[in-house]
Amino acid sequence: MHYSEKIPDFPKENRIIFDWLSFTTRRHSVYELVNLLHLNDCSFETVRGSKGYMYRLYFSGISIHFNESQLSESGDFIWLEMSGQGCRSFETFGDGDYNKFFKLVREDPDNIHITRLDVAFDDMTGVFDIKNVCDAVREEHFVSRTSTYQSIYSNSGNAVYFGSKKSNVFIRIYDKASERGYDCDKFHWVRCELQLKDVNAKGFVDKLKDNDLRDLYLGVLKNYVSFRVPTGDSNKRRWPVAEWWDKFIDDAVRVSVWSKPGVDYNLSACERYVMTQPIGSIKTLIKIFGKDAFFDMIRKAPAPKNPKYKQLIDQAFAITKLNSAETTVDKLVELVDYEELEFMADIAESFKETKRLHDLRVLEYSRELMHERIIKELYGSSIDNKSKEV
Repeated sequence: MHYSEKIPDFPKENRIIFDWLSFTTRRHSVYELVNLLHLNDCSFETVRGSKGYMYRLYFSGISIHFNESQLSESGDFIWLEMSGQGCRSFETFGDGDYNKFFKLVREDPDNIHITRLDVAFDDMTGVFDIKNVCDAVREEHFVSRTSTYQSIYSNSGNAVYFGSKKSNVFIRIYDKASERGYDCDKFHWVRCELQLKDVNAKGFVDKLKDNDLRDLYLGVLKNYVSFRVPTGDSNKRRWPVAEWWDKFIDDAVRVSVWSKPGVDYNLSACERYVMTQPIGSIKTLIKIFGKDAFFDMIRKAPAPKNPKYKQLIDQAFAITKLNSAETTVDKLVELVDYEELEFMADIAESFKETKRLHDLRVLEYSRELMHERIIKELYGSSIDNKSKEV
């Protein structure tokens, strides 16, 4: 796997974030939901729907699934789905106020159903040694309420899972730095993620009314899993708690408030994409046309229309004082992680049909790589991951 030499620009501090939110509502029309998100000025695309819905309104990881009459009328369920990327977009281009959605869920459970909520702790300071975590799971040095667990060693990042992705509670700890393509020897980023669905998500939201998010997050984790140091005792629950797990709990307690990282996460992802995915094509064009002609082509290319990319340019301009407004990333397709890729792949055919997604071939190729990596992780198959031209 190729690792970027660049280090992300966002603050290297531990944080607790919301990383997925989806719910259904029959109290709102599509227009009302966009207003509620405060995303009226964003360039949503209308594409073919899925999972029983005729249409989907899509913008940067945010999907609103609906049928024709629901654009301006309420009454039947519409489905709002914000992936990890969608949460960052909501925080940057909307008002980032998750509490108003949680309040709606609590106040009107008959008409508003939360279907999924992900809460994650981002370790940027070295709390977790992901290899040691994987070793502990492999050697069963833990106690857990789940009967299913998995330890994965991979050149794209180690990970451990507790539970099933289909269950209402799913916990995973994984090397986010490696997944994002950073050299984990130079940049530490391990995520401990709690994925809640249906009644468990609803229960979590209900308790948020009178409890701190950090305390709830830690309470659920401690209820489902605890890493221990083996002794001669046959009862694992009497084993002492592992020091590193205690340190994680302590570090999470000291996070004063949950964080809204916004697109800070994505500026470095944009740079990493340009320096890895299309780098061969860029070098080829420079070799054929020369450096000056190549940069002249870049200058004459259309400016980014997507507000996400304009935001990245504004950030880069503020930092470097360069005229980044002349740079285009209009054809960039940013794929954050496996789950984000699945989210995008699910709507690929709809975008292809409307010809609104600029570089669908990149998405299709990346989806192939994802499948290959999953096969390699599960079965240890020999996979040829050599660079392909897209």
